[in-house]
Amino acid sequence: MRTLIEFIFPLRLHRFPFFLRALATDVLAGTIYALSGTNSSSIWLVLLILALAAYQLFCIILPRIRDIGMNNWWLLLILVPGIDGVFGMFLLFRTPARFSERPNPALQATVAAPSC
Repeated sequence: MRTLIEFIFPLRLHRFPFFLRALATDVLAGTIYALSGTNSSSIWLVLLILALAAYQLFCIILPRIRDIGMNNWWLLLILVPGIDGVFGMFLLFRTPARFSERPNPALQATVAAPSC
C-alpha cells in the first residue's frame, strides 16, 4: 500500500517518469474535454479536469522541480501563459540535482538525521 501511495504522490520525479505522467494526464484531460461535447455544461466534467490539473501541478511538476534542486516557488511559472511551455521543456531536459554540483535543499530536507 505504501508503494502505491509513493507512486501516486512522489517526492521526486526524474525526467522520463515526468514526461510519461505529464503526457498521460494531458491526453486524459484532452479526451475528457473532447468527449464532453460542445453543449455539455455539467459541473462534474469541469471538476474532473480541475482535479487533473491540480494533480499535474502538485504531484507531477512539483516533484520534478524538487528533483532538479529548484525552490518550490518556481511552480508559479507554470501559471503564466507563454512561459509555461518553455518552463515545461526546461523541466524535461534539466539534469537531476544529484548529478550537479549545487546542493539540493529539497534532498537534504528528506534525509533523516542520524540518531544516536
